[in-house]
Amino acid sequence: MSSFSITSRLRPLVLGGAGLLASAAPAALAQTPAAAARSPQHADEVTLDELHIVSSPLARSTDEFSQSATVLTDEALRHRDQPSLGEMLDGLPGVSSTYFGPGASRPIIRGLGGERIRVLTDGLGTIDVSATSPDHAVSLEPALSERVEVLRGPSTLLYGSSAVGGVVNVVDDRIPAARATVPLSGTLEGRYDTGANGRTALGSVTGGSGAFAWHASGLWRDSDDIDIPGLAEHHHDEDEGAEEEEHVPGTLPGSGIETTSLSVGGTWFWETGSAGISHTHFDTLYGVPGHEHHHHEEEEEGGGASPAALAVYAPAGVDESDGVRIDLAQRRWDFRAERTAPFGIFRSAKFTAGLADYTHRELEGDEVGTRFDSRGGEGRLELLHQPVGVFEGAVGAQYSDIRLEAEGEEAFMPPTRTRNGALFILEELPTADVRWQFGARLESQDIDVRDGSGVSRDKDALSLSAGGVWSFSEAWALAFSLTRNERLPTAQELFANGPHAATAAYEIGDADLGKEKSTGVDVELRRRVGAVTGSLAVFVNDFDAFIFENPTGETIDELPVYRFVAREARFHGAEAQATWHAHDAQGRGLDIYALVDTVRGTNETDHTPLPRLPPWRVGLGFASVAGRWTFGAEARHAFEQDRVAPYEESSDSYTLVSAHVAYTVPLERGSLQCFVRGSNLTDDEARPHTSFLKELAPLPGRSFTLGARWVF
Repeated sequence: MSSFSITSRLRPLVLGGAGLLASAAPAALAQTPAAAARSPQHADEVTLDELHIVSSPLARSTDEFSQSATVLTDEALRHRDQPSLGEMLDGLPGVSSTYFGPGASRPIIRGLGGERIRVLTDGLGTIDVSATSPDHAVSLEPALSERVEVLRGPSTLLYGSSAVGGVVNVVDDRIPAARATVPLSGTLEGRYDTGANGRTALGSVTGGSGAFAWHASGLWRDSDDIDIPGLAEHHHDEDEGAEEEEHVPGTLPGSGIETTSLSVGGTWFWETGSAGISHTHFDTLYGVPGHEHHHHEEEEEGGGASPAALAVYAPAGVDESDGVRIDLAQRRWDFRAERTAPFGIFRSAKFTAGLADYTHRELEGDEVGTRFDSRGGEGRLELLHQPVGVFEGAVGAQYSDIRLEAEGEEAFMPPTRTRNGALFILEELPTADVRWQFGARLESQDIDVRDGSGVSRDKDALSLSAGGVWSFSEAWALAFSLTRNERLPTAQELFANGPHAATAAYEIGDADLGKEKSTGVDVELRRRVGAVTGSLAVFVNDFDAFIFENPTGETIDELPVYRFVAREARFHGAEAQATWHAHDAQGRGLDIYALVDTVRGTNETDHTPLPRLPPWRVGLGFASVAGRWTFGAEARHAFEQDRVAPYEESSDSYTLVSAHVAYTVPLERGSLQCFVRGSNLTDDEARPHTSFLKELAPLPGRSFTLGARWVF
């Protein structure tokens, strides 16, 4: 291989075994292209570097994984920087965002979100309440991550029944995984965002010697309300005569953020293993756009509440000028121990555990309206066994115990304690051309309602999977999987009963809901070698009892009533991506890439579309290196979404254009990179259909980020 390649220089992301610079999130910039190495003797041939899925006990590369996967590392993460996880990943093939303003968002994978997407930090749950409501932030700082793994499609075997839609694993190296190679190394970065007067400073430092390594990281962020094109609230044609809001055009009220994150950890190493521990403080105070607590004229006249009015539902007694903010704090301890030498029938063992104390307060002006507390822990044991005949694989166990309590005017669910235990097994059968993969997971869940009623719910679930990767030539491979999944209902789906302003609904659970059963089929064609690399994936996910909030047509306290029900449903779609490695020689390189993705979800019982599904999306861009310069640009288009669920408004199309340029200066110690990134350069009004706030809070308008990063 040549000593230089555009993507070995920029450090890539790999998507389902195919290199591609995926489209950037709305306020992010074009990314680096996929990893490629080009032989001088074969200038038209590219072989993509391998990135491994570290959250899997078998640590297979994306090419060896039967499931569609994306791994973001290094510069690919830096170019996607966003204050929330969902926005950071939005635009990856098959991945959208719940976007509840800049402060809160979770990823949506192939149309599935909430409790069906498992968000992990170093392989363990985040132990927060982000899945219960779209206005609840994930309790981690994505800017401090070292890598992010996105598994698209059912992942229940490894991560539990709540991973039926996919998994996002954020790895931040808070517990060092390897001995320090130098006494001190790290990064320091500062940046300024013109679109929100945003100031960010962050750093990550690793050091140590001999048998001990330590790591410390921290971030401070402070930003004002973001700039947007025009007014925040969107008026449909029939509402054009409505009185304009008292908002300032060009600004999204209630979108400011203040965040601090601090983490420190250490690991002791010995010949046959290691053990480490870390402690993390995470605090964020962010506004909730669209909740300025005013009431529309049509409500006062008894004419029924508009979707926008419902979204700004306010408890009685709160002044309409008061904004709503969420003050979130988590204190977390993590522990990891590994044995890397064989013992008995096992090749190695790994144990991880996390304990967290989480609180967030929903502030209505200066008063606390609602308070959520989540306390508990999760532990996981993975054992890789010695080969058994032609099989190799791992067995494991997992246990979590989480207490959740909500108090206040919007406490829409009772206090609960959820205990979940599971046993799982993964096995591989490698043959000449096909690497077969099989697995099973048995899970037990016990939910106790802690309000004195004595109500409890105890259920088991079994999930099975079979698949493989067929490498039918040096350049091409076909990955396929068949899964049968069972998801156990959550406490919210079972026992909710109260007003939930964030979703503009009065939610009512159903304690008699059974298991959500689904069958998933995923097929992906991959090309890793050649001047053009890429992949094409198609998928189908059939649900026997898909649990979702169904409108009843009734209202309570001026909010529409939604009941959790189970219906037959189907999700199907496709993702295609390709990169043309146009040039890579003598310190210069150019990659041109394109992608398209689509998903369609249907309530098969009622023969109606399911709500908040992303529309068709296409993207086109390039990334290049010329000596010390790196630069690129991208355009991503989301088509109109007019296939909508009952009581749901359609969404207009939009196009986001971004660009970036950076210059790297070698220093006596390390290097200094200065960069400028431009987002939404055409200042287009973008309202993602996946957002509850699409009528009230568009994506940020035109903005520029200026910064510098020292790596030493």
